[in-house]
Amino acid sequence: MNAQNSFEAPTGQPATATTAAPSARPFTYGDLAAANRLQPGHSAPTGSTPVRLALTVEEAATSLNVSTKTIRRLLDRGILTASKALRKKLIPRSQIEGFLKATCDAPKSII
Repeated sequence: MNAQNSFEAPTGQPATATTAAPSARPFTYGDLAAANRLQPGHSAPTGSTPVRLALTVEEAATSLNVSTKTIRRLLDRGILTASKALRKKLIPRSQIEGFLKATCDAPKSII
């Protein structure tokens, strides 16, 4: 048996390290978290993701499809407010929704 690329499989059959197909994308920590959730003792995901109460500056910028600089300007002007209790600024989801409602025009009637 060649010791370079093989190991002894549980059934006594030699198996090479090249038998596993390479993955199409690189491994991420999200893959690890998903694998841990599927381990015995962990319940399977229910399919609904809990709604986050607050967003970081980067997440708020992504959700509004603007740059992080724009979000920081809105924070500096006092249009949006963020929690300062942590190292990251957290913008409550209600602030973002209120900003959108306040800056949208009223719908025009069709009549």
